[in-house]
Amino acid sequence: MNRYRVRPAGRLQPSLIPLILILAATLALAACGARQASAPPPAAAPAEAELVILHTNDHHGHPLKYDLPGCPGVGGLAARLTLVNGVRSRHANVLVLDAGDVNQGRPESNLFLGEPDFIGYNAIGYDAMALGNHEFDAARTVLMEQKAAARFPFLSANILTADGKPLVEPYLIRRFPGFTVAVLGLTTAETRTLALPRNIRDLTIADEVATARRYLPELRRKADVVIALVHLGISEDPGFGSRRLARECPEFDLIVDGHTHTFMDHPLYEGRVPIVQAWARGIVMGQATLRLRNRRVAGLEWQPLPVNVALAPGTLFHDPKVAPPAERLAEDAALLAQMADYGAKVDAMLAAVIGHAPATYRNNPGRAGGHSLGGLVCDALLWYTRSQGADFALMNRGSIRADLPEGPIPLKAVYAALPFDNTAVIVTLSGADVQALFDYTATIESFQGASPIVSAGVSAVLDHAARRARDIRINGQPLDPAATYRVVTNSFVAAGGDGYEVFKRGQLYDTTVYMREIFAAFIQESGASLVPDDRPRIILEGAPPPATQKPAA
Repeated sequence: MNRYRVRPAGRLQPSLIPLILILAATLALAACGARQASAPPPAAAPAEAELVILHTNDHHGHPLKYDLPGCPGVGGLAARLTLVNGVRSRHANVLVLDAGDVNQGRPESNLFLGEPDFIGYNAIGYDAMALGNHEFDAARTVLMEQKAAARFPFLSANILTADGKPLVEPYLIRRFPGFTVAVLGLTTAETRTLALPRNIRDLTIADEVATARRYLPELRRKADVVIALVHLGISEDPGFGSRRLARECPEFDLIVDGHTHTFMDHPLYEGRVPIVQAWARGIVMGQATLRLRNRRVAGLEWQPLPVNVALAPGTLFHDPKVAPPAERLAEDAALLAQMADYGAKVDAMLAAVIGHAPATYRNNPGRAGGHSLGGLVCDALLWYTRSQGADFALMNRGSIRADLPEGPIPLKAVYAALPFDNTAVIVTLSGADVQALFDYTATIESFQGASPIVSAGVSAVLDHAARRARDIRINGQPLDPAATYRVVTNSFVAAGGDGYEVFKRGQLYDTTVYMREIFAAFIQESGASLVPDDRPRIILEGAPPPATQKPAA
């Protein structure tokens, strides 16, 4: 069944779907081949020309509009379609690109393996998409199904199969009146460790720069403009990611990047090569306007286009504040109807029972007594990230907002307990920083939103009077100040929320997987073994009397 088809508001008979898939795939392959192989050479180039590149990255499964703090109704593919159509109405030569990680986000995407996202991308008319590391979160069959359904090519020149050939198309050639454009796709080599091993074990992920150097002479012969569409990331380190690519491959005219969810209000130049990225999750869409003179790039203008959000000025590596826009983009009615179908299905699906609780797990057992839901959630976070080297989990109590009642567990109960869109983040810290982390928790008043909860195997004595932690043990072993530890927490705490500034000293990796989805999978995996673990983890000494619990973001 082709789950990704674009359809009008009415429904199509299921019996016709397989035929449509075959026809769509055949036409898409034929069109791609015609575009790259059999198109006539470009006409005589005008002295001046313009190419507009609209780009997104790290969409992360947000097909429907969603709420940010203080700003409801942000993003969504139906509004993005309106934005793209408006640009196309004003410019003749438009290329629409995505720099990867379309997958892994909200339930209306995840529960349907990206179906609504690719329906929306087809409706928008994307020209190409680079593979991101999260395209390998699901089995390879899912990626190949998405590739077949997309009416645009997936690109990555450096992900190779066992026979040394690219897993997907390495590049795209597009011809416009008077000039030709090449788009080379690259995926971060970090995918070797960021993806689930079973999903990439038969693949080789070659060095990004070496791969680019191999293709650049060919692309320069075939095209007037050469763009790198990459999922590499922007770092303060010029030897990493897209900055390294720009430094070592100055032949690129533009690098359209993703992976690090970087907000920009102007391009970052590394030498002569501009690098652009469009934040994440469809909050903005980047618009690059290339000015061509005699088939060569003579200038660049770039700006972020907000999608139903107003942005306060931001700086590189620091996200801007958001607010409701003065005027909203209309959502395309036909596409919105399709996306809303998935929202309604999710609402119905949350009634499903995913497990059984042998006892009530309390949101705040220190107040009410009973078993700790926070400890169970931390155990789930560690269970999910063990394969990525996590040593233990620590998070704030305020991220959990409801008990998990004894008896059948509907999925809705998981969403009630974990209502925030927090993702699991792995932070690499020194042993000395872990000591500082626990020392901070000893300064927090009892039963506050910031109060720590940890996974099984971790214990510590928090001396509130001394404002210091002691007797810290990780997986039964005393804390080693000279060792390195990988701590899994939630994205709110990892960013320094609730005063956890120590996490900002470490190296962060955002899995982009929501905690509630990890917790639901943990419940399903545990089955009958989901039993309370009441061994003491955090012991308080000299604690002040409980105060009213403060909410946590």
